[in-house]
Amino acid sequence: LIREKNTKVKEILKVLGIEPILNNFAQAIRTLIILCFLTVLLCIIFKLKLKSDEYFHTVSLAFLFLGYLIYALQLISFCIMNVQLFDKTIRAVLGTFFIHALSRFIYSYAVVWPTAIQYILIFISPYIAGRSIFQQAILHDLAYKDVAFFQAIYRHVPIYFVTLFIMIVSCVFYWILSWYLEKVFPGEYGIPLDWNFLFKRNYWRLEKVNYPTEAVPGRAVPLKVTHSNSTPIVHVDHLVKQFGPDKIAVNDVSFDLYENQITSLLGPNGSGKTTIFNCLIGIHRQTSGTITMESEDGRDFDTRTNMELLRKSMGYCPQHDILFDLLTIKEQI
Repeated sequence: LIREKNTKVKEILKVLGIEPILNNFAQAIRTLIILCFLTVLLCIIFKLKLKSDEYFHTVSLAFLFLGYLIYALQLISFCIMNVQLFDKTIRAVLGTFFIHALSRFIYSYAVVWPTAIQYILIFISPYIAGRSIFQQAILHDLAYKDVAFFQAIYRHVPIYFVTLFIMIVSCVFYWILSWYLEKVFPGEYGIPLDWNFLFKRNYWRLEKVNYPTEAVPGRAVPLKVTHSNSTPIVHVDHLVKQFGPDKIAVNDVSFDLYENQITSLLGPNGSGKTTIFNCLIGIHRQTSGTITMESEDGRDFDTRTNMELLRKSMGYCPQHDILFDLLTIKEQI
């Protein structure tokens, strides 16, 4: 998923009308199928009676499978959320190992903490949740082997089915958080929304915006073409795109695009043609200036806040091949 994000695949999917959450869901199903086979194998190994004093003799195979299946779901959901926090694979791997090590350290002390705190940790960390259901399955056997010991520690251990319910709620939370983080931190490509976009009216109620097309004194004059329809469907006003502190790719460009016309951008290599297109379709967010487009219902919207709506009425042919690692040639086409 990180590799797709860095090769613009995620943004091109948006142009095609496929939301990242759907791509994430497809990846999650693929991984879950693999983990289901591993879970079945793990449960069978647990139930093998190699020794008379082995654990899991009294634990139902179905209960074991259910617990570890939900653990797999939580682990996948956590990883999908984790993808949104990193832009490099190595950083994601190191970050995940750090979270794993931290959870391992905390769990060694959490087993004697109040049950409520243990439930919170189970909700937050899949690793702690996995260790907890493993511990609870062992305690189920202890209830038959040493009732007195089991009764002494039972009150301080989370309940199995309550733990599974919390893990399911955690999965839902991670998917919602993943959706939110993708909107706010799309990565190198894409237009990020403000952290409080959920509380803004223009996100839920798309409002029409009109920007004047008059040229500002001393700045570039917008490209005007005489046409029977005087209202442009795409209006670019003093567009500036800057990469880093000193690399200006597009410097104060203005033009209008009209219906039933073909417009070409001409210029030498490195003059900013591709960058302008990337700004038009939302792969890059402009540093300054405005881009407004006409939607399917004839209203004008700003690309910085309404790109998802505008992409429904645009098509785009990328400059380079954008391929999916897991698809065949036929599936790519």
